[in-house]
Amino acid sequence: MDLPKSARVKPIRLSGHAFRYIEKRGFTIAEVEEAIRTTPWSPAELQRLE
Repeated sequence: MDLPKSARVKPIRLSGHAFRYIEKRGFTIAEVEEAIRTTPWSPAELQRLE
Protein backbone atom coordinates (compact mmCIF):
# COMPACT_ATOMS: atom_id res chain seq x y z
CA MET A 1 0.00 0.00 0.00
CA ASP A 2 1.40 3.42 -0.96
CA LEU A 3 1.51 6.22 1.56
CA PRO A 4 -0.32 9.45 0.74
CA LYS A 5 1.93 12.14 -0.71
CA SER A 6 1.73 14.22 2.49
CA ALA A 7 3.03 11.29 4.60
CA ARG A 8 6.14 10.62 2.49
CA VAL A 9 9.44 11.97 3.72
CA LYS A 10 12.16 12.88 1.26
CA PRO A 11 15.70 11.88 2.17
CA ILE A 12 17.94 14.72 3.27
CA ARG A 13 20.99 15.08 1.04
CA LEU A 14 23.77 17.28 2.38
CA SER A 15 26.22 19.04 0.08
CA GLY A 16 29.99 18.90 0.42
CA HIS A 17 29.86 22.41 1.87
CA ALA A 18 27.35 21.25 4.49
CA PHE A 19 29.55 18.29 5.48
CA ARG A 20 32.58 20.57 5.91
CA TYR A 21 30.52 23.00 7.96
CA ILE A 22 29.22 20.18 10.17
CA GLU A 23 32.79 19.02 10.83
CA LYS A 24 34.04 22.55 11.47
CA ARG A 25 31.23 23.40 13.90
CA GLY A 26 31.12 20.03 15.66
CA PHE A 27 27.52 19.14 14.80
CA THR A 28 26.40 15.60 14.10
CA ILE A 29 24.53 14.67 10.93
CA ALA A 30 21.65 13.47 13.12
CA GLU A 31 21.40 16.92 14.77
CA VAL A 32 21.30 18.65 11.39
CA GLU A 33 18.66 16.25 10.03
CA GLU A 34 16.54 16.69 13.17
CA ALA A 35 16.73 20.48 12.86
CA ILE A 36 15.70 20.32 9.20
CA ARG A 37 12.75 18.04 9.94
CA THR A 38 11.47 19.78 13.10
CA THR A 39 12.05 23.50 12.51
CA PRO A 40 8.91 25.26 11.27
CA TRP A 41 9.28 26.73 7.78
CA SER A 42 8.00 30.18 6.91
CA PRO A 43 7.49 32.03 3.62
CA ALA A 44 10.41 34.08 2.30
CA GLU A 45 10.98 36.28 -0.72
CA LEU A 46 10.43 34.95 -4.25
CA GLN A 47 8.00 32.24 -3.08
CA ARG A 48 10.73 30.33 -1.24
CA LEU A 49 10.84 28.95 2.28
CA GLU A 50 13.26 29.82 5.06
